[in-house]
Parts: sequence; structure tokens; C-alpha cells
Amino acid sequence: LRLSFKDGRLSYMMRAYESNAQQDYSSCLIIGTGTGPKLGVKPCLANPVVNLLPIEGQLWLTIDTRFWGRIDPVTLETLPNRVRVSSTVLNAHPACDPATGECFVQYNCGFIGTPVTKEACIALLRPEEGNMNTEEVSRAHMPRYKLIQHSHSPCVTQHYVVSKLDSFEPRNPLNNNSGLLQFLHQNEDDLWMVMDRRTNKSRIMQSTGFSFVNNHFVNCFETEEGEVVIDSVATTGAYLDNYFVRELDKPSPRWHDLFHPALRCRAPPNGEAIHCEPYFKEPIYFDYPTFNPLYKMRRDSRFFYAIAARSPASRWFDQLIK
Repeated sequence: LRLSFKDGRLSYMMRAYESNAQQDYSSCLIIGTGTGPKLGVKPCLANPVVNLLPIEGQLWLTIDTRFWGRIDPVTLETLPNRVRVSSTVLNAHPACDPATGECFVQYNCGFIGTPVTKEACIALLRPEEGNMNTEEVSRAHMPRYKLIQHSHSPCVTQHYVVSKLDSFEPRNPLNNNSGLLQFLHQNEDDLWMVMDRRTNKSRIMQSTGFSFVNNHFVNCFETEEGEVVIDSVATTGAYLDNYFVRELDKPSPRWHDLFHPALRCRAPPNGEAIHCEPYFKEPIYFDYPTFNPLYKMRRDSRFFYAIAARSPASRWFDQLIK
């Protein structure tokens, strides 16, 4: 959807992203996060529906796998593309520095195509001739194996890139879910990866006592003492289950089963311990935070905005908060 504002008038243009599924769904073999399995004669893996990423004059559509898409920002035409990365996953929200134009991604980087690994990598995005290359700049060894290690929303400061090392784990398959969520759910863990941009060296850090899934980081910034402050929308391993129709049809979700209290965490310039504490005195259930981009990475940032539940009886997010 492209919106245009001119001479006091609003106009818009819509165009479908021409994936294999959009072109010939009946022939598709699909095993999605919460969809399928659907039998077919060809795999339909591209469904880049999460985020818009403008980078070096190109416009990419992202998702937490490597199957991103690219479109013409004026005509919305689907353009040929390929993401070159030695992983099955990528970040829907790359961490981009507005001052340097650099965009960082974090992904698992063991054997190519293997979903179980102890290797975690950070790379720079390098658009080239309509494709997206990834240039590995840092690698770290996790203390334990992770299944489909991913980081939905890493963040960046002037000197650091911070990633919560989330993953999936097996679950009892006797449930009403579809797709991968019938067999897996997100694992609540306490491991982080913090890279120093000055040296490209990374530390695997631990927020002992605070295991959670990071849905989104709000904003990251550095203190005068060199600490990195990270605000997180912390969720549980059951969060994704709430998007099945049977759950959305309920009068209201059990919010405390989906969300942990939002957290403010601090990563010191040395050591391996990250310290976290609740962001609010009383729980507020919110998600999809945003902020004034002119204050990205700045410690004088005072506000962020989000959608939130007005009360525990809310069916879903029904108010805006500042």
C-alpha cells in the first residue's frame, strides 16, 4: 500500500507482492509458523509481511527468515531478489544506525541450513545489484545448542549491537495448533549477544533471573559510564499461540500468560552479566513500541509510543499509550 499526499488530497495504490503463493497457491507446499502443512508440488517459502526496510535506494520487505522480498517503491512492482546469508533465519527488524547508514542483522550461523547450532553471528547488510548480501563481522559461541535461534528485534547504539538470543523448543504436539507451532514454541531464555562495534568482538551475556522472549526492543542508548540501556517488551513462550483464530475469538486473552512485565536491562562495558528490572511499577500490557527517530540511540530520549490493553478485560490492544 502506497499513500501519496499532494495539494490537500490523499491518494493510494495497492499491489500484491507476487510470491509463489500469490501466483499459484493451489500448487504450493507450505509449512508455516502457524499454517499448514499444505501439500503441493512446489515449496512456497516467501511471505515477507513484517517490516519495510529502505536501504541504499532499495525497498525490502522483511520477515524472520532469509526469504525477504524487494519491491519498486514507486510502482510497487515485485523485483527479482535474493538474500545471501548462511542461515535459515534473519531479522524482521534489522538494527540500523541513522548516522552511518549501517544496518546490522543477527542470525544462527552453524552449518548452512542446519536449524540446531551453538554459533551466533552478526553481519552488515550489503545491497548489491538488486540482491542483499550479508557481511559477517562477528561470531560467538553459545554455551548450549539452540533450535532455530533468532532475534526478532536487535538494537544498535554508537558503540554496540545488542541481540537477545531467542529460539524454539519442542512442545507436546497434542494441541489444536497448525504449522510449526503444533510441535514447537518459543523458548524463554536468558542469553544475549553484545558486539562492540569498535572491535567487532562479541560477548555472550546472561540476564540471570530474567528468562523471556524479546518481542521488541524499545530504544537502546549508552550512559555516560558506558552501560547500554535496553528496554524490552518481554513475552512468554505462549505469545504466538494467541494469533490463532480460536484465541482471538475469546472475549479476552489471559494477558499474564502472554506477557512478562516490560523490562529495563543494563549491559555493562565489561563482564558477562546483564541486570534487568521491571520497567513499570504495575504491569502494563503493550507491544509494537515506536519513538521519534531523531532520538534513536540518544540518552535524552523521553518518550515512546505503543498500543496497549486498556484493562485486563480488553479483547486485544485497544488504546494508544505515550
